[in-house]
Amino acid sequence: ACTVFSGSLVREGTLRDVSEGGALLRGVVGLATDDIVHIRLPVNASRPFRVRVQGVSLLGAHLAIEGETEQALWQQAILDTAAWLAAVPTAPPVAAIEDAP
Repeated sequence: ACTVFSGSLVREGTLRDVSEGGALLRGVVGLATDDIVHIRLPVNASRPFRVRVQGVSLLGAHLAIEGETEQALWQQAILDTAAWLAAVPTAPPVAAIEDAP
């Protein structure tokens, strides 16, 4: 999940296909090619990233991180997010709950 700031609008979206240079944003409508938006990741909530919409398809908005400095910070943020997600406990499978004494 991420928070998307577009002008005066604030919306929640989902990032997919995250890479060193960008991501696919799903769940946010109304974006157009070359729009500049800011996205904030849940782990790095104090710092939004400036991104450019490279294109829009049925899958969502294709985002590119703007600038070398921003890309370096983005790369660290996605590593931090991956580590955070790996540490989040997950619920046991339903079968394990049903088989519990």
